[in-house]
Amino acid sequence: MAIITKEKASGKDEFTELFFSTMTTGLSDVLKTAKESHNFYFNLGIEDELAQAIGRFIEDPLSIISEHHNRQIAIISNLLEHGVENFINNHKDLIKGAYKTNESEDELYYSFVLKDDTLKTRKIFFDFLNEYDRKPISKHFPLFFEFVPQKREKYIRKFKLIHLNAHEKSPK
Repeated sequence: MAIITKEKASGKDEFTELFFSTMTTGLSDVLKTAKESHNFYFNLGIEDELAQAIGRFIEDPLSIISEHHNRQIAIISNLLEHGVENFINNHKDLIKGAYKTNESEDELYYSFVLKDDTLKTRKIFFDFLNEYDRKPISKHFPLFFEFVPQKREKYIRKFKLIHLNAHEKSPK
């Protein structure tokens, strides 16, 4: 795997550049494996998973690229979600309730019910958001926080409850 430098990934759409750079880097390995697989299985008249995947790619290359792209989005979203949940658990003493409030993989929405809803408490969350917004990934995966008064907590659209325990994994 090649190392992606800032210079290589620069451009109007860094995510797309990184995606295609990664695809290009691994292409020669895939082609080598495909040739070996073809030579081995062709003589036996059998298709392995790789040969089937290559056949699908030849028939409909855009669907394979789309599937790969969707898998990458899901992985990145999952990593970001874990990062946000770590932040939440690091400040669990300030939070009465925390919820992920959407199903989208490319936008992260969280609602919080704070124990002491003051500007001083909210500033910790705003500082995190400001730091996140300085990162290039925030353009592709925006992050939104909402603060809800305790008396309105029952009206939050709760897609996922964030467990406020650093050692417990949150269920989906």
